[in-house]
Amino acid sequence: MAGTPKSISMVKQILHLHGLGYGIKTISRELGVSKNTIKRYLRQAESRGLAPEAVSSHSNEALEHILLEDNTRGRDKLTQLRQLFPDISSKLEETGFTL
Repeated sequence: MAGTPKSISMVKQILHLHGLGYGIKTISRELGVSKNTIKRYLRQAESRGLAPEAVSSHSNEALEHILLEDNTRGRDKLTQLRQLFPDISSKLEETGFTL
């Protein structure tokens, strides 16, 4: 399903295969995951300094915290945005107000 995070075991497989030298296209075919999803997890791991060799030494909970912590930040931003909708909606009804 689109937009749902992959299981941490799937992310471990992605990082492991990439560490073995497999390309993004090959990993995509083998695991049935889109190339963009693979690129996203590889970028997240790289930006957090997580080496492919270190994946097996971390527990699933630790990896989940390291790699998937950005999801909560996005939800916080969405909540803040939704709080602004009533104010913006009322201002849009005023003459001369545009976005």
